[in-house]
Amino acid sequence: MEQTQNRNQMIILGSKTPTAQDWAAAGVAQRGADQAITIRDLASFIVLCGGFNRRPWRKIFIFDDEALAHFPAQIASWKGNYRPPMP
Repeated sequence: MEQTQNRNQMIILGSKTPTAQDWAAAGVAQRGADQAITIRDLASFIVLCGGFNRRPWRKIFIFDDEALAHFPAQIASWKGNYRPPMP
């Protein structure tokens, strides 16, 4: 995972493959093939809220003190902004 231009890698959460509409709503309709990420793949990272669109987006951070400092606020933000997934 690389961080470029102060932007973290983003991930869509869920067990269903994102649709073309999901990618378009996220502004990345030109993306290539999907990749499945498992918990094991994220062992040295922390995943924090990146926003809600059609599906929940998250940002992947390196697991360090800076990321942990944002964690409590991110949980509160998630609880306040949660919307059930669209069918």
